[in-house]
Amino acid sequence: MPTLEIENLGSVVLVGGSGFLGSFIIDRLLSVRCTTSIAIADIRPPATPTPSIPYYHLDISSESSIRAVLSKTRPKVIFHLASPLPGKPRAAFHECNIVGTRLLLRLAQESPYVDALVHTSTNQVLANPLPSTEPLTESRAILWTDKTGHRTEPYGHTKAIADAMVRSANSPSLKTVALRFPNVYGGTDTWMTILMDDLRGGRSKIQLGETSAIVELITAESAADAHVLAASALLSPSKSDQVAGEAFLFSDEQPDTWHGFARRVWAEAGHPVTSDQVWIVPFWVLFVAAWITEWAVWLLSFGTRESLMFHIINVRKLRDGQHVFDIGKAKRVLGFRPVDERGREEGIKRAVRRNIEDFEKRQRAKKE
Repeated sequence: MPTLEIENLGSVVLVGGSGFLGSFIIDRLLSVRCTTSIAIADIRPPATPTPSIPYYHLDISSESSIRAVLSKTRPKVIFHLASPLPGKPRAAFHECNIVGTRLLLRLAQESPYVDALVHTSTNQVLANPLPSTEPLTESRAILWTDKTGHRTEPYGHTKAIADAMVRSANSPSLKTVALRFPNVYGGTDTWMTILMDDLRGGRSKIQLGETSAIVELITAESAADAHVLAASALLSPSKSDQVAGEAFLFSDEQPDTWHGFARRVWAEAGHPVTSDQVWIVPFWVLFVAAWITEWAVWLLSFGTRESLMFHIINVRKLRDGQHVFDIGKAKRVLGFRPVDERGREEGIKRAVRRNIEDFEKRQRAKKE
């Protein structure tokens, strides 16, 4: 972890902080001792509470709920992590990422306590064509809008709107920043859970698509560090002007392929898979299956539902990969450095160990 001087962040609240990334940010805040208090505000409490960290119920789409939390916690810094995970109904994304972000920004601006808001954004907000030929910088990034079209799922589209709102809300009374992350992994995250469930279910030798498309990743430790550095920079007299109202790209600077990373994870878990052991499902089969699934869900629900996870957009993402990020701006302005600069092995080792520990804990709980 970087040993840079961190500003005193005062009272901090993590909106949407009950998830796995919130726990890593809390660990980082506690380790650098840069706060006077930390609180979690979320629709549900954390699965594993930290005794010293109070939890407050928050419905981010409710003005009265946000007002109550801000009144109780009196935060100087808000970390805005709240968002449904991909695969939830379209309305859930609108209520949280658009309605909720708009409310949170307005009430933070009105609050006499809040000075800074750090927004957790994503690479899914980007509308730049794929596959890309060179690392993407913040200056070349294009967000999904009504003008660029909606060739992305509700998660990416609504997060793009939230990203733009956060940066536009920057003012002398409320300093804001948007942090754009690729796939964040740490053990109990969605992606690691899918990979380890595939392994446990005997699906590790089935490869979806004959792709070598590149993807970016970042460990939860690195992502947590980025949040703390960004908050500190917003409050720093010497850095605030370079950070406030800006967006920053992050990664571990070790691009990989979807299947390459998966096999690293499985090898660390004790079940290596070689390329000659793999059965590849061609992309044309996946596209046909996705098309049939989308229409079947729509017809069987009389047009009231849509396929939430298996659809053509996700198959296209699997085929085309993701943007490789140039994180020079984050390094230069924030002092960011990936936690595992020398290799991904340590990050995967920690993530696999946490996933196994969490799985075994849940299995024991079922038997009790």
